[in-house]
Amino acid sequence: MTDSQRNMREFLIDLFHPTEIVHNADVYSFDHEQFQMDVIYGKEESFDNSLVNLSYSDLGGFVGNICNKIGLKYGQQGLWMNICAEEFNHSTSSAELFLSNNVKQIFDFLGYDYQTYINGFDNETDFFAWIKSTKYFKRKYFDNQQKHRNRMAVRKRQIYFNFLQYLNQQQEVEHECDDNCNGDEERMETRQHALEYFNKQAEYNYQLKLLSDKKAFKEKYSGKSFYTLVPQHMINVHMNNFQKQFGDDEQFQQWVLHNDRKTIEDKIQTYIENFKNYSNVGALKCRSLKCRSLKCRSLKCRGRSTVGRSSVGRSNVGRSDVSRSNVGALKCRRSNVGAQMSGAQTSVNLQLYMNV
Repeated sequence: MTDSQRNMREFLIDLFHPTEIVHNADVYSFDHEQFQMDVIYGKEESFDNSLVNLSYSDLGGFVGNICNKIGLKYGQQGLWMNICAEEFNHSTSSAELFLSNNVKQIFDFLGYDYQTYINGFDNETDFFAWIKSTKYFKRKYFDNQQKHRNRMAVRKRQIYFNFLQYLNQQQEVEHECDDNCNGDEERMETRQHALEYFNKQAEYNYQLKLLSDKKAFKEKYSGKSFYTLVPQHMINVHMNNFQKQFGDDEQFQQWVLHNDRKTIEDKIQTYIENFKNYSNVGALKCRSLKCRSLKCRSLKCRGRSTVGRSSVGRSNVGRSDVSRSNVGALKCRRSNVGAQMSGAQTSVNLQLYMNV
């Protein structure tokens, strides 16, 4: 529980003296004089829009439904739009672009009379007339509630059916879209107008570039590139070590974005081959010392073995003199075996593989 939540709880206890308080998300529910009270807690900057959403029954729901149909979102935090790497393709990466939390500014953009909202509505008909007054209103936005979730929600709202009856009484004929009328094009036009109206074009372009770069990065580089080259449980380890060659995450991302897929796959293949060469050097350390047993790490050498006359140097390995031999930790470092073995010359950055 945060300090603000604790303070709110204590405030409600001191003010109402409830028997019990239940806290769920941003709602505090408690009893007071045999009634259930719900107190909705929100941020100060969201207060005005929260008031809109909770006033006049479903005012916020009606406005939110219209905004959703024109490619925007409206809720207690204000007005925003979702940005997708591919426009209107929600299966791609997405981000939210905040437009405004100023109620008057939002209503002016939508074509609503803010002062009428402030003055209030005398009756349900005045309220419905105000909802319909937006320049973006279309009857089909309220007729086409195809999703099961939406149908179930509106069935519980009598005011929604009253609004449909009001629209039927208007007897207005809405022109059907011809073959050239495209819903996505209309939404794109509205979204562009919103970007200009709220001065968010530069921020939109920046967010869109980030999403596009993220999409391009995933298409060029992912665990699939390692899937057939290394054991599956080691994919993440190799991906991390491969990336370290290029610096930090930002430097690696730029390298991927500036190279084609073939170049990246060739670089991965080279990394895997170098890694295997390095691993093979380690695997041959006992053999290179002509040890009769491959269990050197257990110090079970069976007999005296003389290291070959190479640049490694002469070194007699005794049967039990562990201190004189490094058999127990033959890692091709002290004896430089790794550097002297034929075919083991490589440009592998050993430090890179120490983490593997």
